[in-house]
Amino acid sequence: MKEAGATAGDYHRMQVWAGQSAVMAAEVPAGDLVKQIWKDARALL
Repeated sequence: MKEAGATAGDYHRMQVWAGQSAVMAAEVPAGDLVKQIWKDARALL
């Protein structure tokens, strides 16, 4: 939907996509998110 809206210059479609993405996103405390990112990065090293 985002790509189709961007290609067509349809900003309404892009706003709908952004709104749906925000609703579907999981609420995670910032500290927990940083800890998970750090843990994943350390696993790659």
